[in-house]
Amino acid sequence: MLFLLYQLFPYFTKIPFKVSEGNQAGKLITRYLYKTYIERIEKLIKKQKPKIVVSVYFAFSLVLEKLAKKYDFTLINIVADPRTFHNLSLFHNAHNLVFDRKSAKRCKDLKFDPKLCTKSGWF
Repeated sequence: MLFLLYQLFPYFTKIPFKVSEGNQAGKLITRYLYKTYIERIEKLIKKQKPKIVVSVYFAFSLVLEKLAKKYDFTLINIVADPRTFHNLSLFHNAHNLVFDRKSAKRCKDLKFDPKLCTKSGWF
């Protein structure tokens, strides 16, 4: 049913996307995902003691960004969506690899340090 709705009216997805980019919705999403994944991910970090962590899933990256400071590892965040990535897909405490110049401009528009957003092309 949802797939059919998306096929017929793809612009409807813009509404929840824009709403979720707001501060209040973003904080709510962040809190939910953090609570969902923190225990499992922190357990792995404690056990493996990595120096570098590469993440391609923004929900895990939300947790990893906070753990990077606590456990002193470098976080590399690969933004998998080349065009319409959500602002929750970028992290101030990570090296964000984005698709192209347009993606890098979006990072700049979202007030991210250009040193933390690298154009990497398609993986």
